Amino acid sequence: MSIAKKNLVSITVERKTRTSDGAGGHTIVLTAITGSPFSGRKIRTRKPVMIDGVASDVMTEQIILVFNVGTVILPEDVCTIDSTKCFKVRAIREYTRSVQADVERLQ
Repeated sequence: MSIAKKNLVSITVERKTRTSDGAGGHTIVLTAITGSPFSGRKIRTRKPVMIDGVASDVMTEQIILVFNVGTVILPEDVCTIDSTKCFKVRAIREYTRSVQADVERLQ
């Protein structure tokens, strides 16, 4: 019996790459990484803001993208979810069963 995972999304991951501009310089473009788009999950977490080591009543929301083990995600990669929502990777955590990326929404 399989249990369906919640919050499944299609995540396209793009990385900045340098390409020659033909005049001795270079331009930076976003290029989809190998294996993209990935099937992953989008999770929203809420936690209290800490003030002088004490949790306050103010809550912050954090978005985490979860990828399969072995997916190579780097800080500054740009993730697009279902072709509409763009996020920039800020931090990566690798676990036994997943790779998690803390992201911030791009305008």
